[in-house]
Amino acid sequence: QYVINNLQGSGELTVAIKKGPPPKFPNLYRINLNALQAQPIAQVQRTAQVQSSARTSAIQRMSDAQPVAPKPSVTTKNHQERFSEFWNAYPNCSRKGSKAKCQSVWQKQTFDSVADQILTHVRAIAKSDDWLKDSGKYIPAPLVYLNQQRWDGAELGNQSTTEDQFEGAI
Repeated sequence: QYVINNLQGSGELTVAIKKGPPPKFPNLYRINLNALQAQPIAQVQRTAQVQSSARTSAIQRMSDAQPVAPKPSVTTKNHQERFSEFWNAYPNCSRKGSKAKCQSVWQKQTFDSVADQILTHVRAIAKSDDWLKDSGKYIPAPLVYLNQQRWDGAELGNQSTTEDQFEGAI
C-alpha cells in the first residue's frame, strides 16, 4: 500500500477505485508510462529492478511499450443506444417504469459492456412461460432486473412457450 500510494503521488500510477467489471467491481490500476519516461533513466532503473534474473530489464521493456492508451470510452450516444435497446426489448407490463432510474443504474454499473448478454437474456426470458403466464403478472420491474443482475449466471433451460411446444407438430 505504501508503494502504491507513492506511485500515485508521483503520477506513475492511477487507481480507479471499484471501477472494474461487475459483480465484484475490483480496483483498476493504470501505469502511466509517460510519467515514467519523463524521469531520469537512473531513477527509473533504480526503482524498476525487481528481478535481477530477468532476461530483459524493465527499462528495455518500457522502451518497447506503448504509451498509456486513453481509457476505453463509451460515448453517450452508444450508451443511450444500448440502454434503449434494453428498454425496448423489455416486455411491457404493469411494473415497467422508472426509466430514468433504470438508465442511471445502467450507466453507473457500466452495463454497456454486458449489453449483448443482457439483451439475449431478456429476449429469451420474455418468451418463457414464467413471464407469459397470467398476462405478465410475474415479470419483474426492469429496475429490479438490473439491480439484481438477473441475467448473470441465469440458465434459460427449458423455458419454451406453448407455441414452441407444438412447433413442427402435425
